[in-house]
Amino acid sequence: MECVNFRNYMHKYINGELSEELKLEFEQHRDECPMCKMFLEEELYLESLIKDIKEKETEYICKESNKRESFNEKNTYSRKQAVNTIKVMYYIAPAIVIFLIG
Repeated sequence: MECVNFRNYMHKYINGELSEELKLEFEQHRDECPMCKMFLEEELYLESLIKDIKEKETEYICKESNKRESFNEKNTYSRKQAVNTIKVMYYIAPAIVIFLIG
């Protein structure tokens, strides 16, 4: 296998999409060519970094989503409290006025 072909097949190799024959040819070239071996190692390293970034991004999105849900629940509770307070005041205010007048 030539270096150009090696680089063309690299992503298929990483994703496990090469036929058994091409995989053996690819691995043989990797073992014989220090430049292609280094190129593959760098690509594998970059792939692992991208995977880590995606995982951390997913974790961050989940945390932010949970914060928003918690915030919305607290605000809903506060709104309910405000509505209940207004209802209580609506019924108590006339009683206080009657008490003060009477």
